[in-house]
Amino acid sequence: MAENNSRQAAEFAQLIRGHLRFDGKAETISVSAWKAVLNSAFRNIGVTDIVRKAALAESLLEHQVLQSWQTYCQTNDIAENTTFDHLVHFIMVTYDTISRPYKGLEELMVLCFRMVDDLPKFNQSFDHLVEHSVLPTSIDKLKLNFYCSAMPAKMKPELFHIAVTTLALAKNTALIFWHTYQTLCKSMEIANANNSPIPMDVDVVNNCQAQCCSQCHMIIADHMIAR
Repeated sequence: MAENNSRQAAEFAQLIRGHLRFDGKAETISVSAWKAVLNSAFRNIGVTDIVRKAALAESLLEHQVLQSWQTYCQTNDIAENTTFDHLVHFIMVTYDTISRPYKGLEELMVLCFRMVDDLPKFNQSFDHLVEHSVLPTSIDKLKLNFYCSAMPAKMKPELFHIAVTTLALAKNTALIFWHTYQTLCKSMEIANANNSPIPMDVDVVNNCQAQCCSQCHMIIADHMIAR
């Protein structure tokens, strides 16, 4: 079995040599073209097993896409029995929608961040969507508006501050707010474990706004001086 797999992998490598690896960008290779290359190779060497197909297909993914795919498998507990259908579904959902420019724009318009989500991961997703979307003129202002609009209401007073004029500044401000909020929530958990008085959620939000407000305004002030 192992010997057969090795032979099959070598034959497959020969068949796909010179073909572009899928990197999520339509200008490199589209999802349909990528699938066509794989299916042609599978037919040529007689691969029919859907788990084996998935394993072979991974060699035609760029490193970043492969990492995202492996993370997806682990998160969804399918790492041991991954099929080619799983891989195609992942590629279609994650990349095909944003490899079409205006579809990517639609994704940006409905993007939404919640305080319980991971902000650094959200920022990566946001940047990925922006990269694969064709945005009209005034792109910097538009990216800033998309980002601020995706944030929860409790964060917006800081983000829509008149001096927050760049996406980088908005991300910094959001990160401070998010980290402060996470810290205060952990304090609530500790207080709960110790049977101490627990502040209401509104108090956590108010404290968060008060604590991060001064930090955000310091960043904004530094930004204005630098300009």
